[in-house]
Amino acid sequence: GEFLDRLPLHVLRGVGLSPEGLERLRLLGLRRVGELRRFRPPQLLAYLREGKALLTYLHGPWRREVARYPLGEGVEVQAVLEPPAEAHEGLFRHLARRLSGRLAPKAAGRLELLVLAEGLAFRGEDWPKRPVRGEEEVYLALVRAFQRSGALGLLLEEVRVRAWDLALPATQEGLFRQGGEGLGPLLARFPGALLRAEMVDPGALAPEWGFRFRAWEVRNEALSPSPRGGLREGKTPVGGLPGPAEGGAPAGPLAGWRTVVAP
Repeated sequence: GEFLDRLPLHVLRGVGLSPEGLERLRLLGLRRVGELRRFRPPQLLAYLREGKALLTYLHGPWRREVARYPLGEGVEVQAVLEPPAEAHEGLFRHLARRLSGRLAPKAAGRLELLVLAEGLAFRGEDWPKRPVRGEEEVYLALVRAFQRSGALGLLLEEVRVRAWDLALPATQEGLFRQGGEGLGPLLARFPGALLRAEMVDPGALAPEWGFRFRAWEVRNEALSPSPRGGLREGKTPVGGLPGPAEGGAPAGPLAGWRTVVAP
């Protein structure tokens, strides 16, 4: 009662009060829900068009029970350590590989980590900024969840991981599919004119060691409209284009030898 009476009138917008109705109540000098509750039901119905929808919230009946939050679909993996051992990278890599395999093709918006260590139960959570599904993304989320669990330095007996808030990420193949389809006639007339730069080792000591050229294969896909290249990150592959490119690496020794189209 007292809590409801102190609420400002605009919160009733969420339960059916229209902007026009809110303005009419303010013309009467009302500012709080408690002031509106002094109206009798017939008065409320006569003055407000949406009065019938507000009656239940203003005059009841109310119930004290709160509906349980539906967890929805989830995926779970676990590992039992015999004998018990401290947490290590291999354990979380193993769990991440199994969990990402069970997630595919969906992604998880929340990861929950349950740990049994030295007879005590611990729990940690991680809410990634973006849903995760790749093995490396899941691994980093597991590490963060474990760091929040309070089980650091203890001998682990069992680790259970649950992924919640599963969703299928939206994907867009491209805006201009005709561009990819037009390469077929071009290669038929000029075989070997286009090459695809394939990344081999992003951490290579020399740029020319980090990639290799492959003959272009026509696929049913669209070319990226990005002016900075066709990679997902919008960068040009190492040695992929003759001359400097924004966001890319220095040109390799074969740049300019033949026309190169980034994948």
